[in-house]
Order: sequence, then structure tokens, then C-alpha cells
Amino acid sequence: MSRKTALAIALLLVFGSWLAFATPRPILNLMASVEPSVEVGAQLVATAGCRDCHRIDGTGASKGPDLAGVTAKLSEDELRSWLEDPSGGMPNPRLSDTEIDAVILYLVDLDGS
Repeated sequence: MSRKTALAIALLLVFGSWLAFATPRPILNLMASVEPSVEVGAQLVATAGCRDCHRIDGTGASKGPDLAGVTAKLSEDELRSWLEDPSGGMPNPRLSDTEIDAVILYLVDLDGS
């Protein structure tokens, strides 16, 4: 294998890893666009493993905050900001804008807001 070929393969691997683990928001929005709804939000909460750390609707772990009443404590903009770029020990769920909309709709629905 030539040096140029090895370099090209290495660059492709680095770029592919970057896309897989730090996908930029515009690409996420293209790849993971959904029709926001309460049902889609519920599915995303389940598939993203949110209950591995949070109690949501009475079920889940207590490593992170209980999300009961979270929509009364935080505005939708604050929730969106948190889900786009979480801090502390929360892993980034890598959600598109429409997926975030769906999760927020689900949380609002749970809180009866």
C-alpha cells in the first residue's frame, strides 16, 4: 500500500469517526428528521436510554434528576438548549432539532402543561 493510500484511509477513518461520534447539527437534522409528536418523543426517550439515569413518568433510575415537572421548572428554550448540548455528567443524546421538539412535546404532555 502506498503512503498516499494509507494517508487517505487514515483520513477517512478519522472523518468517519468524527461523523459517528460528533455529528454536526445540520447533518443530524438531515439524517434524523422526524415528525414531532408525543408518541415519537416517548419512543426517543425509550431508545435514547433516558430512563437509565432519569425517572420519567414514575419509572427509571435516579442517577440524574427526576424529570417530573421539568417543564414547569425550565422553559422550552432551556430544555432545547440542554438537549442540544448537555453539561455535567449527562451524555449527549445526539438528537436532531425535530427529535428534540418531539421529546419536549412528550415531557410537556407528561406534565400536563
